[in-house]
Amino acid sequence: MLKRGAAKVYVTARKPAPSDDPRILPVPLDVTDPEAVPALAAQARDVSIVINNAGALFPSPLLEADMADVVATFDTNVFSALRVARGFAPILAANGGGALIDMHSILSWGAGAAAYGASKAALWSITNSLRVELAPQGTQVVGVHLGSADTDMVRHAADEGGTVRPGRRAHRGHRALTPV
Repeated sequence: MLKRGAAKVYVTARKPAPSDDPRILPVPLDVTDPEAVPALAAQARDVSIVINNAGALFPSPLLEADMADVVATFDTNVFSALRVARGFAPILAANGGGALIDMHSILSWGAGAAAYGASKAALWSITNSLRVELAPQGTQVVGVHLGSADTDMVRHAADEGGTVRPGRRAHRGHRALTPV
């Protein structure tokens, strides 16, 4: 984003890495904390693009998964994104409309990805609703269905013996959904 001309980028994570670049502002954020997002919004009033990229992946099958893990997956992947959208929609409007970008997953398109896929499908639906709701204020709302990515979250799921193998499942899912 900086290469494209952004003057400042807020980088959030539970424990964000420090940056030597003064244009990058690392800010601690737990998106599952209902008070954290409004606090960030109060601090970041100059934002014009928001990227919802939080994610949780517990790869156990739905019928075997600990229900607390399923709830945590939906809280992180769905409700947290909605918290961020609600917190930043007025700021985006005040700054000319801007854009809200929700990171979905190719695993939201089919079965087999347990709570993760179901939660990303729910986020996809929320994104579509937000697109309609935020259009009058000039906010572009976009959903990105990301394929397999080499992330800490995916590596952790594999280390835990999870059944989700994003690369293979994403490829199979894409092939199954591609018109012949």
